Amino acid sequence: MLVLTQLSVGTFLWDFIIRVLFKGTDMIGGGLYAGGAFMLGVLALGASVLHLGRPLYAFRAVLGLKTSWLSREIIVFGLYAGVAMLFAASFVNPASVPWLMGPLEALRDLRPVLSLAVALSGVVGVFCSVMVYGVTQRPLWGTPTVGFKFFMTMLVLGLALIWAASSIHLGWTSHEALETFFVSAGRTMCLTVAALASLKLLYEVTSLAHLKDKLHSPARRAAVLSVRELRGVTVLRYGLGLIGGVLLPVLALSGATMISTWMLVAIPLVSFLFLVLGELLERHLFFVTSVAPRMPGGPVV
Repeated sequence: MLVLTQLSVGTFLWDFIIRVLFKGTDMIGGGLYAGGAFMLGVLALGASVLHLGRPLYAFRAVLGLKTSWLSREIIVFGLYAGVAMLFAASFVNPASVPWLMGPLEALRDLRPVLSLAVALSGVVGVFCSVMVYGVTQRPLWGTPTVGFKFFMTMLVLGLALIWAASSIHLGWTSHEALETFFVSAGRTMCLTVAALASLKLLYEVTSLAHLKDKLHSPARRAAVLSVRELRGVTVLRYGLGLIGGVLLPVLALSGATMISTWMLVAIPLVSFLFLVLGELLERHLFFVTSVAPRMPGGPVV
């Protein structure tokens, strides 16, 4: 569930960035994407616990804080989940929950601080995730490679969710406001999503250049797997990434004055869904094409 965790963190990180750029202004649809990011993050973290051999003893992760990146990841993301819950709760209307009016108003006042805390803890958590795989010393899981993929997934999906959530919120409330939003902030989001998605896709494509390697290296074996046994997955991954991350944002930009209002909602939503599916396939390839150089405990060759 790495993709969903990174999606969640990316959403809160972009919220903080936008908040800084626009001097503390709340992003339109903040409650929608903050709640969604929190729930997706909790879902991913809950599913990750099930990967442990003995989930009931997950609390023992604190014992390995000094030596284990996995322990650090578990602890940091535990803190992240708590802060994310508080940040999402800050968007709840106090009037709708009278018995919690005081705490909710306090959380609303603390929203800028909570935004910083959830973004910072999330980024640290993703860094711990990178190191969990980096320290395995697998040839294809070098820290720079894993770091680029994980952080780019975080940035692409986080901004795509904010774009989609803001468009859905405005499409539900005011068509005129939606058109105004797209002309102002929506265009910038389209360009940024398209640029980031293109950069990540280009980076992934470069791995196929190892098909020309003379030596049967791990990188070449991964490239061969991608274009032979896993060709369907590879094509679908690039297709979804290209359509969701490049073509749809460009379509929204080029046809902004001609497309209907409902399309201003449908395009970012479909773009987001395609990007999520594409990143899930990318992460699948990340695992299944990383061929171990030898069997555990076997002789070094």
